[in-house]
Amino acid sequence: MKRLYLIFFALVIGIQSHAQDVFFSQFYASPLTLNPALTGLSTGDLRINMNYRDQRNNIIPINTQSASFDMKILRPALKENILSVGMLYVNDDQANGLLSSLTGMLSAAFHKSIGAKKNHFISLGFQAGIFQRQLDLNSLQFNTNYNNSTKELIPGADPGLSLSSETSMIFDLNGGLLWYHFIDEGSSIFAGISSFHILEPKETFMGNDEHISRRYVFHGGRRIPLSEQFSIIPNILFSQQSKILLFTGGTSAEYKISDSDAAFKLGAWYRYNDNLVIGSFGFEFMDFEIGISYDILSEVQTISRTQGGLEFSLIYSPALKNVVSLEPNPGTTY
Repeated sequence: MKRLYLIFFALVIGIQSHAQDVFFSQFYASPLTLNPALTGLSTGDLRINMNYRDQRNNIIPINTQSASFDMKILRPALKENILSVGMLYVNDDQANGLLSSLTGMLSAAFHKSIGAKKNHFISLGFQAGIFQRQLDLNSLQFNTNYNNSTKELIPGADPGLSLSSETSMIFDLNGGLLWYHFIDEGSSIFAGISSFHILEPKETFMGNDEHISRRYVFHGGRRIPLSEQFSIIPNILFSQQSKILLFTGGTSAEYKISDSDAAFKLGAWYRYNDNLVIGSFGFEFMDFEIGISYDILSEVQTISRTQGGLEFSLIYSPALKNVVSLEPNPGTTY
């Protein structure tokens, strides 16, 4: 049994050493993990964002949590332009705590209005912070941890096994550029590029020195109103890190309830690299947006016997002043 767990331990470390950054199927609902230039691009003057992903399989369960806060500042002085600041927290947990990573970032972006009607914007954003990875061997359990008579787990039941936990922490830097255009009421278009781990920082972990590969992202979308109540919102995402390519495309349909601030959204997305279909449902009411999605119909799921990936997202973006410069928000694409 010990040997099996050590093999499992080595397998986890091997996978992690070539792992890619965390991702959300609802990438459009996690703006600060998508592009730093999206900092401050919200319908209100501030935005609180929370995302949770639970991906289960028979080998390595993974869950990811993200929380962010961003807001516009110096509004009266900048007039048509917007300066925004924010912060981002991401925690990724693998194998029930055996291996975890934590990201903490400060984010800032400047949105410059251009064009005669001031309805085009160019945004430049940066994030700086820390990336921490931890190996917790106390979460490992062996046959000696199990009491057959009481059917209970005994913590630390194998003092003869000598293994040490390890933590590494490095400085990290991300950047992004975004263009967006408000065509008319309810219609907008945007496209952006971003780069994560710009400095490709070197991490020393488990006695090995490795550089974290730079990740490039391109994303774009369009909000197309078909009537006063119905709109479609197609989106694409292309990401590359090391030799791993990720392409996701799809659309959501939005139906606004007459004479109210509420809207329902249904979406379908296809992720090319692992033959994955994502179904999503969203609900918007006043300053709140809620999204639920599930990864389905994947050949990878069949092979690994995974139960898929369930995701939740919550956005709260209130307007603190009478005039809000960015409305509608092209990034809102449930």
